[in-house]
Amino acid sequence: MNKIDLKIKYSYEIPNNGMELVFSGIKYFFDYSDDVNFITKPENFDFYFKRSLLLEKYSGNIKPLNFQINFSFKPLKLITKIPFDVLKLKESKTELIRALDYFSFVTNDSHKSKDLNTIWSNEINDYGGRIIFMTRLWDPARNNDPIEKERRISQNNFRINACRIISKNFPNSITGLYPDYYAKEVAGYFGVTMARISVKPCHFKRSYNNS
Repeated sequence: MNKIDLKIKYSYEIPNNGMELVFSGIKYFFDYSDDVNFITKPENFDFYFKRSLLLEKYSGNIKPLNFQINFSFKPLKLITKIPFDVLKLKESKTELIRALDYFSFVTNDSHKSKDLNTIWSNEINDYGGRIIFMTRLWDPARNNDPIEKERRISQNNFRINACRIISKNFPNSITGLYPDYYAKEVAGYFGVTMARISVKPCHFKRSYNNS
C-alpha cells in the first residue's frame, strides 16, 4: 500500500468555513458556509465543493457539498502530523482538547467517539426501517438579512415536517430537535429526544446499532 505524505498547515488567507486540499497536483476547495455566496473564488481551484449551492451555480468545476459529517481515523496519531505552531494557536484549542479526550470525560464531541474503526460495519441491517433523525432550528429573528430570514423559515419548516413524517411512518424511529428556546417555542413536542441522546458516544452507539 502506498503511503501518503500528509502535511497540515493553518492559513489566515483561507476564509472561515473553508479548507483547501492539494492532492496529486490538483487543488480542491471545500466551502462549508451556509451562505449561498462563495467565500472565495472558484476559478482559483480545479474543483470547488460548495455547501448550500444554488442550482444555477452548479456548473464547471463547482460541485455540491453535502452537510458536513465528521468522522475521525486514528485521532491521536493525527495530532503527531500537525505542526506545533498550529496546535498552540488559540483557534486549535477546542479541537485539540476533543482529540485528546479519548474517553469523552471532558467534552461532548470527542474525536475518538467518531472513529471509523469503532462505528463502521460491513453488515447491512435496516432494523425494520428504523431511522435516527436529529437536527436543530435557526431563529430567523437573529439575522437581519431578509433573504436569510426566508431561507431559515423554509429550512425550519422542512426539518419540522421531516420529524413529523418520519415519526408517523416509522414509529420505531428516533426524531428530535435541539431543545433551545426557539425550538421549544415553535415545535416543543419534538425537542425532548434530542436532549436525551445528544451526547456523541451515545448517539454513535445508537447509529451503529441502527445501520
